[in-house]
Amino acid sequence: MQASKTLGHLARSSVVPSADYVEFEVDRGVEWLSSDQSSRRLAACFVLKELAENAPTLFFAKTGEFLERVWVVLRDQKPIIRLSAARALSGCLRILASR
Repeated sequence: MQASKTLGHLARSSVVPSADYVEFEVDRGVEWLSSDQSSRRLAACFVLKELAENAPTLFFAKTGEFLERVWVVLRDQKPIIRLSAARALSGCLRILASR
């Protein structure tokens, strides 16, 4: 979880060339939402939540793909994964509400 917060901080930082970096991480996170491995789905939810909060403009471009894949994760058998998916969805919906 701390690693995802660090990714969010880096996405907000001007030190890192963030556009390519954030796009790569969002793409990977969206891909991992469909993974068979629960650890990847959990990691994807943590990372996508942080990127939605810290780089909303870049995340916005991938909201369609995110919304298509997050619904399956919201029904995961593990409560921690469902909760993390709900938090990631909340971050995405905040972006959409502000537009």
